[in-house]
Amino acid sequence: ELFAKHQVAAHTFLWVTKCGDTLDMALMIPDPMKKILTEKPAALKHEMMKDNLLLTATSKELQAFLAANDPKNIFGEIATLQKLPAKKD
Repeated sequence: ELFAKHQVAAHTFLWVTKCGDTLDMALMIPDPMKKILTEKPAALKHEMMKDNLLLTATSKELQAFLAANDPKNIFGEIATLQKLPAKKD
């Protein structure tokens, strides 16, 4: 399913909340972004491709947008990845 959503060459946005031996991150959820941009279309440059949201803003514009919005409203559940210990030969 994740692959099917990336048939357009595009970036995937992650919210990284912790980095180190564990990595805590969450994927951006399209539906809350669609709702925000439906209510305020000028808030961020974007295109709708069929029912899929494609953000076309610059990195600087995206960063400003995300800084002005609560990430808990835009990103999904936080997943934790654990660093594996190095293998000893």
